Amino acid sequence: MADKIAIATSANAEVAALYVAQEEGIFAKNGLDTEIKIIALNPTIPASLLSESIQIGVPTPTVFDQAVDNGLDLVTIAGVSTIRGDYKGVALVVRADSNMAAPKDFVGKTVAVPGLNAVLHISVQLWLERAASIRKAFAMSKHHSRR
Repeated sequence: MADKIAIATSANAEVAALYVAQEEGIFAKNGLDTEIKIIALNPTIPASLLSESIQIGVPTPTVFDQAVDNGLDLVTIAGVSTIRGDYKGVALVVRADSNMAAPKDFVGKTVAVPGLNAVLHISVQLWLERAASIRKAFAMSKHHSRR
């Protein structure tokens, strides 16, 4: 068997097939010795690739595109997304007593996201921009949740 291939992803349902392939021995049957690594923040995947601590990364499209646009020599070998453009499974969560129900209510507020410039960060920005042209009126902050 060849050298171990470290495959890194953040913890999300999008990569379920990766775990199935590992558990069912599909990689091994094809002569690949693989290890799946969980990376806490998706935007760190390009740096992990460049430092050679992983050989394959599964970043979001926003992270990948920004890395390539900024000169990193990365290539796509496969797509794994199962989310369609009309997917409604993502939501902003606020306290019940926050009185925040519309995009305009976010003006002057800070929104916590798991990683800057990752999909959720960009999605919130686009939602606010499209809804009320208020993107620059709020701040984004990176939030690390305890698991």
